[in-house]
Amino acid sequence: MPLTIAFGAAALFAGIIRLLLLWASTRLSFAIGADLSLKIYRNTMYQTYAVYCTHNSSEIISATSTKVRTAIDVLSNVLLLASSTIILVVTLTALFTIDFVTALAIFGSFGLIYASIISLTRKQLLTDSQRISHDPKKLSSS
Repeated sequence: MPLTIAFGAAALFAGIIRLLLLWASTRLSFAIGADLSLKIYRNTMYQTYAVYCTHNSSEIISATSTKVRTAIDVLSNVLLLASSTIILVVTLTALFTIDFVTALAIFGSFGLIYASIISLTRKQLLTDSQRISHDPKKLSSS
């Protein structure tokens, strides 16, 4: 019973830490995006009147918003990848330290499962990606 309670507490603690990490990385991504957006808009506002006459302001705002949103998405994904990689390395290190043979067997088993899934779905993914790259509207119909 004490081990069950300890395991449950550890799982709850890990979940809370993961949520805090997700919250912090999302907050950091959007803070950087806000700073980037502010800098871009400030540079846009301080252009000469001649530049304003040659460009449509709604197009500038739309393009800026789209590019900043893309940058936020990329940054958020990079932070998520980095945090997941750190968690994976720490977890694997702990598992290999506790019981090397069992951890290696489990790691190898999961590797084989993932390799099997990849080999079974590779042809379909390639076909679908080729079809979507030629006609992006087919994405919503499939």
